[in-house]
Amino acid sequence: MSFGGLTKIKLGRFWIALAVSVVFGFVTSGVVYAAPITVTNPIVLDALMSTGGELRLGSDIVLNKTVTINNDTSLDLNGHTLSFENVPADPDGKLQSAITSYADFVVVDSSTEQTGKITSSLDFTVQTGDSRNFGKLTLQSGTIDCLGDYCVYNLSESEINGGKIS
Repeated sequence: MSFGGLTKIKLGRFWIALAVSVVFGFVTSGVVYAAPITVTNPIVLDALMSTGGELRLGSDIVLNKTVTINNDTSLDLNGHTLSFENVPADPDGKLQSAITSYADFVVVDSSTEQTGKITSSLDFTVQTGDSRNFGKLTLQSGTIDCLGDYCVYNLSESEINGGKIS
């Protein structure tokens, strides 16, 4: 039997593919999006921030190294604090950023209290790009806190739609 050029077999495959898409994520413009990954371990957070994707803090996390974002990453602070503490000095004496983004980096805080923050005592808390690479910070909500010299070192693009920088 044919339905406008589609056979029963092709329709069956379509419904199976649609069901799998619904189970594993939402379908938008042909792209499947998975739910955010909740992270409570600093080693896992470091690895996932480098890989990219949608991440949500499940607890306060302290990292003792800098992070480089090479793929689009969305971080939901979820009322928690991401701190960078006891990060070793750069051996060449270069200025350091807690987070350097060479891709789109979106920061949100979905908690009702809006207490989520990223904090660092390094030279920069977040750096966007460098002289050769593009990076973008989008702050939707939450706080980027700097105990060092600068909160955001903007070498390419930043968009502040909410939240605060202090």
